[in-house]
Formats: sequence, C-alpha cells, structure tokens
Amino acid sequence: MRDDLNQIEAAFLGTTLAGLPIGHGPSGAVLVADVDPDRLHEVWQAAEALVPVIERRPVMVTDDFDVAHLATPVARLLASRSA
Repeated sequence: MRDDLNQIEAAFLGTTLAGLPIGHGPSGAVLVADVDPDRLHEVWQAAEALVPVIERRPVMVTDDFDVAHLATPVARLLASRSA
C-alpha cells in the first residue's frame, strides 16, 4: 500500500486527512497538500495513527516563508517511507 495513492486515499477516509489532495513528492514521499495550518497537530495525529496501515511516517513541512504564499500559508504532510 505504501506507494498506491488510491489505497492511501482510502485509508484517509474518516480522518482529518480525508479529501485533502495527495500525490507523489520528492524521493518517493507521498505529499498531502492544503493542510490547514490551524489543524496541523490534529492532522499529524491522524497521520501518525495510520502508520501501521500505510507504512509511512508523517513529516510536516510548510511554505509559510515562501514570499509567493505569504497571504495563504499552506502546510503539507510528507509521508516518508518507514524503515
């Protein structure tokens, strides 16, 4: 499941990750975009709870300091491959 975006998206159903856009990111990471910065902790907890299912560990990154996005900061969740 760790690389199948459809299966990962299905695993997100019923969590705060449901409905967020996902795709492949750098170095094989799965990228979850448009995470509300006010819900980072909640989304992190949901991602951490899914580690046994999706076999990926959550890593948060943000582009808050990117000048092009200062008006609308966006956080992303990178799900790195578990060892």
